[in-house]
Amino acid sequence: MKKIFVILSFVSALLLASCNNNNLTSNSSNNPITSSNTSTTSMNNSSTTQEEKDDFFTIYSLEMHGTYGDSNLIKYNDFEILIDGGTNSDASSVQDILNQHVNDGILELLVVSHPDSDHIDGLEHLSTYESIDKINLVIQNGDTRGNEDFTNLINQYYPDANMLNILDVIGTEYQNIQVDEYFSINFLNYGGYFSSGGNKNNKSICLNINYKNTTLFMAGDLEEAGCNGFMQLNKNLFDDKERYVIFKILHHGSRGSNMDNFLSYLDPDFAFVNAGMHTSSPNNTPNFNSHPYLDAMVRVGKYTNDVYYTGINGDLTITCDGYNATAKGVGRTNDYYYSNGDGTYLLANKEEEKDISFYASKWYIEAIKYKGAPNYLNVEI
Repeated sequence: MKKIFVILSFVSALLLASCNNNNLTSNSSNNPITSSNTSTTSMNNSSTTQEEKDDFFTIYSLEMHGTYGDSNLIKYNDFEILIDGGTNSDASSVQDILNQHVNDGILELLVVSHPDSDHIDGLEHLSTYESIDKINLVIQNGDTRGNEDFTNLINQYYPDANMLNILDVIGTEYQNIQVDEYFSINFLNYGGYFSSGGNKNNKSICLNINYKNTTLFMAGDLEEAGCNGFMQLNKNLFDDKERYVIFKILHHGSRGSNMDNFLSYLDPDFAFVNAGMHTSSPNNTPNFNSHPYLDAMVRVGKYTNDVYYTGINGDLTITCDGYNATAKGVGRTNDYYYSNGDGTYLLANKEEEKDISFYASKWYIEAIKYKGAPNYLNVEI
């Protein structure tokens, strides 16, 4: 496990001094594609005092009920970030998680990674967000094909929201948002934002959320070609191997993404994936040729075994203290079965699997037994 303790106090002091002296610095570049030198904006409307602050942040990763799907709420004290809203089938889950965790009526940041239906359709129910009185900032993907209804709804129900396109964020003060001396959001330069037409997945918004010694990396449905372009532009972004890296597995665990070269570049310590559960007929057994694809998950397992899948665990609560992360699930809503080895099938136990790593699940054990997948956790077969 990668840790950094020796220089923590020194780094914290530098960060604190930087924030106190310059909450809104101006060092933006004229070239938003190739330069990492951008200005920073302070975005902290919190009334929470230093003594009252939690010393962790939380990711609420939602179980998806439609095909594919992606929605995550990140909460740091009373600063909340919603990234994507899943499908129409997930709209009520998004509403519930906001009702539970946005206590002051203000959603500070809403990010639409890209306007595919399994990321945006669940957001087209804004009139039902009774707990949200105000959205401060909305950042959308540069490719606006398919997001007209969402844009109109934001304008109707949250007319005071500052709505920006990622093309208007890169190279401005909104690219780096400093919440306090520990917590920040960085929208990352990526040339795919600026390309015309083509694959919407490879225009997905890429961002880092940083807290103490941890970086959470999220990039929607970025595929292999997009990952290669991202690495070329951001060659040294993950060079600090002492940082603890949380990775939201790309494109619901697609086999066309999450390649070895990109995983080596990130070197994640912890990972999680959103996708609706897909089983195989006629026995409702694991389907290894659907998201999350087995070959992609095997690749991720080479780097970390702390990997969680909302299809197995149900809604996940991932808590990070800045140095390590833990995951707790509530239990999935869907059933699946696994082979008993004698031609019969057994129901996988939801309660037993709500907190376990993907690599300890009956789902993955089926892959070990019948697909030759590596037994990363040395589970009993």
